[in-house]
Amino acid sequence: MVVGLSDNATKLSAAHKKYFGACPPANTTWGVTVLGLPFMMVEICAIVPLDAPKKP
Repeated sequence: MVVGLSDNATKLSAAHKKYFGACPPANTTWGVTVLGLPFMMVEICAIVPLDAPKKP
C-alpha cells in the first residue's frame, strides 16, 4: 500500500526496478490516503516459503 500513489508512482517504479531489475516478482500495489501512523508512506507484506529449494 502506498500513500498518494498517483503522486509517487514514478519514485515507486524506480525503486522497484533498482531492487528487482529485469525479472521482478509478482506484486500488487494499492493506493491509499493514509496508513496506521501519520509518518508512514508505504506498507509492505510478503509471503516467503522457508523450505523453497535452492537454485543450483
